[in-house]
Amino acid sequence: MEQAIDLSSIGNARELGGYKAGEFSVKRGILLRTGSISKADEEDIRKLSQEYSLGALIDLRMKTEKEEEPDPEIPGATYYSFPVMEMSDYPGYDEEEVTRLLLSEDRMALIRRSIEIGMLDASFYETFVMFDRGKKAYRGFFQVLLDTPRHRAVLWHCTDGKDRTGVASMLLLSALGVDRETILKDYLLSNEYNAERIQYAKEILAAKRPDPNTEKMMLFGMGAVYEEYLLASIRVLEKNYGSVEAYLEQELGVGPEEREQLRGKYLIG
Repeated sequence: MEQAIDLSSIGNARELGGYKAGEFSVKRGILLRTGSISKADEEDIRKLSQEYSLGALIDLRMKTEKEEEPDPEIPGATYYSFPVMEMSDYPGYDEEEVTRLLLSEDRMALIRRSIEIGMLDASFYETFVMFDRGKKAYRGFFQVLLDTPRHRAVLWHCTDGKDRTGVASMLLLSALGVDRETILKDYLLSNEYNAERIQYAKEILAAKRPDPNTEKMMLFGMGAVYEEYLLASIRVLEKNYGSVEAYLEQELGVGPEEREQLRGKYLIG
């Protein structure tokens, strides 16, 4: 599939390499975005360490997710934990209940509860970029990108590799000067990478016949993405800061000088 990287045990595994940024292109094999790597097999760990020369592994998941399914050690890579969100950020959160649902592996029940406490509508990503926790996480994300030695790969992930990871990718591609159409295209690739899971969810939901809005959010929770979700995060930045670039500078410390450093490191002519 488009943008795929050769990691058979890791879901939604792809790269930003090859995307155009004006007259330049993003370097291949160096900016990697994936779903959870907790079940990575020995061969994929070897590939990340040796073939991709991974220098930094960035985990954007919540505390509970990390505790239940910790990342494996990747030789040569420094591990960073930058939680974009915690369930406690949302009204109606109950730590004991959420932990029980995570342990039960009943994804549908967890999604239903997430909908009830207002997590999975189109404003979901707005909290990532506007809450202090998310700002701190993405600030750390960019600092690692700036600090990682040239020619060493950086991998960032959450659980499904589409939401917290998708917003991180949007912010990075914006910093690199990639156009909006390409940014949205990259985000929507999760629908292709998660196609089997999405189809499975559709079959389950067909028998339950939820209302259209609930069905949409349930599918989102099972791996689907929708353009308006990412656009909502972009628009809230434009409304509050004037542009994504202004947000990067004012909240994440990624001003013109830092963007120039990122472009010098991750773009090629």
